[in-house]
Amino acid sequence: MLSLLLYACGGVGIESASSDRQVNSSSSIASGNSIEGDAPDATAPTVDAVAALKIIEEHCTNCHFGLHKKWQEYDSDEAWRLAQARSGEGYINQLNPENSLLLRRMKYYGGEDADMPLDNAAQTKAFTRDDYNTVFAWVKSLGKKQPEVITDGSVSIDHFSLNENGAELTLACDSGDQLQLHLRNPAEIELTTVNAFSGIASRQSGVDFVGATDIATVLDDGTFLLAGEGIDFWQDSIFFNALAMPIEDGALDLTLDVLSVNGIEHDFAKVGLLVTDGDDLSGQMVFIHWSGRQGLAEDSGVGVLNGYRRIVANPVEGGVTPTPARLRVAYENDTLKIGGCYDCETPAVGLPKTLNFEPKQVYIVASSHTEGMIQARLGLMDAYSDEGKYAKIHEESVTCVDGTANVTIAASGLDDLERLHVEFYRGDSLVAASSVVKEFSEMASCELQDELLEPKLRRLSQTQIKNSIVDIFGDRFAADIWPDMEDGAKLIGMNNTADRLNVNNLNMERLLETSKAVASTALASEPTVLACAQAANDACVLDVVQTYGKRLWRRPLSTAEVTEFTAALADIADNESQLEFAINALFMSANFLFRSEIGVLENNAQALTNYEIVSILSYAVLNTTPDDTLLALADKASPLTVQELQQQVTRLLDDDRASAAMMEVYKDYLKLDLVLSRPKDDSFNFTETVRADVLASAEQMLIDNIASGASVVGVFGGSDYYLNSNIDYLFNADVEYAALAKTTLDATERSGVLNHPAFLSVHSTLAKSGIVKRGVFALEQLLCQELPDPPDDVMPVPVPDGIDVLLTSERNLLQMTHSAQAACISCHQVIDPAGFGFENFDSIGRYRTVEKDVVAIDASGVLDNVGEHVLMYSTSAEYSEALMASPQMSGCVSRRFLENFLGQDLERNACELEKYQHHLGEGDGSVSALLNTLIQLESFGKRKQGQ
Repeated sequence: MLSLLLYACGGVGIESASSDRQVNSSSSIASGNSIEGDAPDATAPTVDAVAALKIIEEHCTNCHFGLHKKWQEYDSDEAWRLAQARSGEGYINQLNPENSLLLRRMKYYGGEDADMPLDNAAQTKAFTRDDYNTVFAWVKSLGKKQPEVITDGSVSIDHFSLNENGAELTLACDSGDQLQLHLRNPAEIELTTVNAFSGIASRQSGVDFVGATDIATVLDDGTFLLAGEGIDFWQDSIFFNALAMPIEDGALDLTLDVLSVNGIEHDFAKVGLLVTDGDDLSGQMVFIHWSGRQGLAEDSGVGVLNGYRRIVANPVEGGVTPTPARLRVAYENDTLKIGGCYDCETPAVGLPKTLNFEPKQVYIVASSHTEGMIQARLGLMDAYSDEGKYAKIHEESVTCVDGTANVTIAASGLDDLERLHVEFYRGDSLVAASSVVKEFSEMASCELQDELLEPKLRRLSQTQIKNSIVDIFGDRFAADIWPDMEDGAKLIGMNNTADRLNVNNLNMERLLETSKAVASTALASEPTVLACAQAANDACVLDVVQTYGKRLWRRPLSTAEVTEFTAALADIADNESQLEFAINALFMSANFLFRSEIGVLENNAQALTNYEIVSILSYAVLNTTPDDTLLALADKASPLTVQELQQQVTRLLDDDRASAAMMEVYKDYLKLDLVLSRPKDDSFNFTETVRADVLASAEQMLIDNIASGASVVGVFGGSDYYLNSNIDYLFNADVEYAALAKTTLDATERSGVLNHPAFLSVHSTLAKSGIVKRGVFALEQLLCQELPDPPDDVMPVPVPDGIDVLLTSERNLLQMTHSAQAACISCHQVIDPAGFGFENFDSIGRYRTVEKDVVAIDASGVLDNVGEHVLMYSTSAEYSEALMASPQMSGCVSRRFLENFLGQDLERNACELEKYQHHLGEGDGSVSALLNTLIQLESFGKRKQGQ
């Protein structure tokens, strides 16, 4: 049974775990030796492949059986690896098995594309965490699998590694043995030459054999030019030029790269692969081809080509079909398969439309379909050819001394390789070979791994616009002038990322109104601007433009920009009008509204300027524009040092605004601002003033915790809440003071910000606690666990007969009517426990031990689907404390905060995030550590090269 399992959900069969298979490769044939793989390491951990495949059978193959290739179709591990590298047929990522598509497609336990297995009526149980762990261990063993180490017994490769510093090998061999080392790049296949093909010209007069060189020219890079003629190519008028080769025993797996085609006059000019079941064109034929303006298609028939199927449409409407395109024809398991794609690595192959036969002849065809001629530049890869092997990139002689040889190869020339294959020859005989996957050391830079963050333009947030203007011109503005940018509230992730903050007609109009109000107020009351407006001449105007321009644009104005302002101001009569124009122009410019993190190209990366760096730092710490001290520091010609930036972090954290600015990050992380607008049932009397006081209470609690020096996660804790007589009822307290004041509450009932009414009322429904809503937020935002969208076709299930809803907890009703459905159970077995922990609080955050007057609340749960750390709790206060104590939440907080600081969403395994979390783990966990670690990241000072 197991041998029949397919690449179910992308997995491979049980045979992949074996290592005693005879290696069948051209290299072993060349050596003249019978070379076998080494025995498995007896100390290697046991992988329960049988259990893993049983799980896949139960949860995947009921939908996917028959869609993916069987492992047994490959006759060697080397063939499988070649297919992985070149054809991508499996869903196992060798280089990063934890990121294999098979795992990412499994619900709740994988990456952002997690959407399987979809539980259905055919399944008898849910997909569990233990199931995932079993499959994970199996996939990891496959992902790290390499072709067996080849040896003839006289030579063995004891060590082979590849990292950012180069490659190292240790060889056990006979003293004095002279060997030749060949390094090959498995990602590149040496193109097959066309020497084995003969030339064919098919015309109205018949088929003639011509010299291959008469119609084809081989180029230095291994590609070749094929001249195409033929006035027709349809029905029985099959006229073309071609390179032809007979096929023995159906051994066909040919990939043709159509790199360019010149001279197209007819929409149906064709270049492609034609296979037949005989030596001529009288029998069954299938033709997969690139067509002038008609995309990629298949022609087929018996003796005639009268069957047509478009495989991939031409994406350029009315234009020439794009190149490069890749076409493939293969014969596997008595099945003919064809496929094609544009500018791709792997064409998906499938059955021809109607025919299936064992090919006897293959033609590389070019036909102009008119009286003219086309010329196609083509590349050919033949999986059955000895030449279709890894490209050689290095060769050197090796001499064994004292029974060993140590080889070190510098990183130069290996930098771009993800895998490396080595072969040792004695004369013409292969005596040893092995492969290795590059594994970067912990010290490897993110730039070297091509993992720098992207360059960005980041629009200022609504708060940052206000803070920047107030810090530049003084706190002199009316409270109602600030624009409502209507950016919306992203519930998961952070709301100040570059991709979320945009401009549109509506907020640009509001920005213009704000700009006019800023200019008017500055002209009326800002001392420097007012003095210049009243000055006898306009000499001061340009000084004001350059002084305030540097603050507003966070860099000095360029000479060209000053000249442009000078020319514009010359046409304006008086100082006041000139200043009004200048302030509006500076404010409405993209140089103010957008923070540049683009940098300048330097050594294949975008090096951020000093001004861009101090802007990131200032907005990270104080959420406002850089002050004069930072801008003066940025004026230096040399790059800023980490020591200089650390000094500025210390200085900025001493600023009275720092705690409030950091509070805004916490507030966004928890989405507390939504308390002002979240709909609530009228019976709660959750008025605007109550909402405002609740939000202010949470803000002050966070500010106090930050100012106290609490750890990054410790800021969420505490039992000191801010209450007044307007909101005390939410805390089950009774106070008489109107102003918010610190009040210590019972920590066994309410613990930290996660038990604050501001948080709880945001993450609840109109009138109920919202178990699912709170659970989803806890998983996705607090613990960074990605969840798929719910299925569209789930319908509510009626409460079972005999159940009194007034005497049944919402927790139990949820499980009866929703969570237990087959389509829902795999989701809700994860989501529901994450929501149960908040059940001691109602929709507006009031503590309770019963609901519906008489039904006891059960806030207990076990959350064990979020990593190795299991959360156990019996009350909501315990749940809050368990979350804060978990490494999952600690890691998630650091991820979300880094996303905030750098304005980009990050994958969980992003290089910069891993380094950030590693360094934080070595520190004291303080808020200052967040920032001091930030400035040490590579992406704080440079970004990927812009496209």
